[in-house]
Amino acid sequence: MEPEIKYAKNGDVHIAYRILGDGPGDLVLVPGTISHAELLWELPTYKYLLQRLTSFARVIVFDKRGQGLSDRVAAQTLEERTADVGAVMDAAGSRNAIVYGWSEGGLLSLTFAATRPERTSALVLYGTFVSMKAEPWALTESQFDGFLATLEKHWGTGVLLRLNAPSRLKDKAFMQWFGRIERESSSPSSILALMRADYQIDVRHLLPSIRVPTMILHRADDALIPVASGRYIAEKIPGAVYHELPGMDHLVLDHETQDRIADLIEEFVARLPESSSAAVRNGPSTKAFARGFGIGKPAPNGTKPANMFRSEGEYWTVSYEGRVLRFKGSKGLPYIAHLLAHPNSEFRATTLAGGSRPGESVDRGDAGEVLDGQAKAAYRLRIKELQEELKETKRTGDEKRGLKVEHELEALSAELARAVGLRGRDRRAASSAERARVNVTRTIRIAIGRIKEHHSGLANYLDKTIRTGTFCSYQPDPIRHIFWNL
Repeated sequence: MEPEIKYAKNGDVHIAYRILGDGPGDLVLVPGTISHAELLWELPTYKYLLQRLTSFARVIVFDKRGQGLSDRVAAQTLEERTADVGAVMDAAGSRNAIVYGWSEGGLLSLTFAATRPERTSALVLYGTFVSMKAEPWALTESQFDGFLATLEKHWGTGVLLRLNAPSRLKDKAFMQWFGRIERESSSPSSILALMRADYQIDVRHLLPSIRVPTMILHRADDALIPVASGRYIAEKIPGAVYHELPGMDHLVLDHETQDRIADLIEEFVARLPESSSAAVRNGPSTKAFARGFGIGKPAPNGTKPANMFRSEGEYWTVSYEGRVLRFKGSKGLPYIAHLLAHPNSEFRATTLAGGSRPGESVDRGDAGEVLDGQAKAAYRLRIKELQEELKETKRTGDEKRGLKVEHELEALSAELARAVGLRGRDRRAASSAERARVNVTRTIRIAIGRIKEHHSGLANYLDKTIRTGTFCSYQPDPIRHIFWNL
């Protein structure tokens, strides 16, 4: 069953949105140049990404004002569109969320993160920019006018694919379908008005003020927005994480890249401090999660105490490179301490989670892979066949047959997404080992993220030396000897 279309209201404007999944935290998707909450659901790779994201988050998608199923308004400012995000979150019952914006949606996402940090748990950007006129994109007025002329003349024919996905230009059926997306999402006048407004926007000044955890993704050979734009944003936002993805299509139309994007977001979320990754809907405020954590301070008289990672009742004392921290206990800290006490030794996640004695070899078994390799290969082959069949039904106008194909394609895509985890690893059905892997990894990364708030040096050291997964270990630098008082 497709997610229900709902409406939020900002002033007199109705904003269409959908909620997918019911994960522990919220993730708001801010669309690019065009959006249509219903029709984009028909794009298999987009739907696949959403299904991957719902494995660890409650996902909120919406149509920007003037587009898709939202009210078609003539004038729209960046401030109004930013307020729309808050209105959608209010309607969805989300106090704060991870904001994921791509392409043109990055302008809105950056503005929201800078002006509403209390509602932004973290920021993820893909293929975005901060100014069309300024470096590193620097479109001249004549270039921009030429782009608008082409846009107006060919709107509704798939014209955006010429810039967004040049690899698909020979796919006539896809061009026709994407032309429908253009027509349904926006009229020629409204898309021109949006583009003209965007050409005047410059949010470079906001970048240094962003203080939420941020990750930037950009394709190395992006044919539309130069990769220098992504690098620039990552350089100017304090502490931003940056990843370059292979490929030239600005629009992601392949499952492999969507898998990689989903992996990076899932890993990024797992590493966030609890105060950020919680993205609570009705729970305590972000600040409440940070209470009880001591602020790092120099050791008395400038002395450099021994490195320490010790539990003292409800609190932990941690010292590293001359700085002492006091932490209120959290689940990930005992895991870290156990690994530090046994350098170069591997422990199953089930052992750390309390399922057996340290060092004991445990295999609790499970119901096997959700889908074995042969089944996944068959699923992918059938999905490819169905995609071709769906193109044919759209070409011939056979709506009844097309509906059946869409239902089968939706079921197979959902099943395949459910079976695939990080980096394409197989998910195990009813697996205690898998549950332990996910929970131990997440709690360790949350603990390291908390430490980073007050001691980035220690957090970076732990991040480099502690390995998590089905087997966890502490692998210290063999040259630089670090001794721990535990």
